[in-house]
Amino acid sequence: MTARTTLVKRSYEDSDKVKKLEELVQAKLVSFYADINIEMDIATTVYVFNKDIRVNEK
Repeated sequence: MTARTTLVKRSYEDSDKVKKLEELVQAKLVSFYADINIEMDIATTVYVFNKDIRVNEK
């Protein structure tokens, strides 16, 4: 695990950040996966919530 991946994961240990995210999407954060590949200049984060997240659904 890279230092950046560790940094991203540690940022979600901050309960205030998690609460703000949950309020934004109106769902509880269950888990997440973060990975960074510096050589390829690619980063990804996958969030798992307790329900579907819908944006601007009509």
